[in-house]
Amino acid sequence: MVAVADASRDPDLPASAVAELMSVDRPVRVRHDTVNRGGRTVLTIAAADPNPAVRVAAHGSPNLPAAARYALSRDLAVQRLAGRQRISAAS
Repeated sequence: MVAVADASRDPDLPASAVAELMSVDRPVRVRHDTVNRGGRTVLTIAAADPNPAVRVAAHGSPNLPAAARYALSRDLAVQRLAGRQRISAAS
């Protein structure tokens, strides 16, 4: 198991450890901080996270797959947390 303390910021963390940090049993802060550490797989996991803060972080990544970006652009919890009426699907 990955040690949580600062692990999400370790530049040499292997992909399997990054995926483990995205587990919903990890604290929201850890999952949020891990979002931009992984590739498209981690971003896809983050886009489906039960916490809207993690989903907002995923939406902000340029590497998020188009289908996930489209879904998040219509996610009301993401829109509220982002403080906007709508998040552009093109952003």
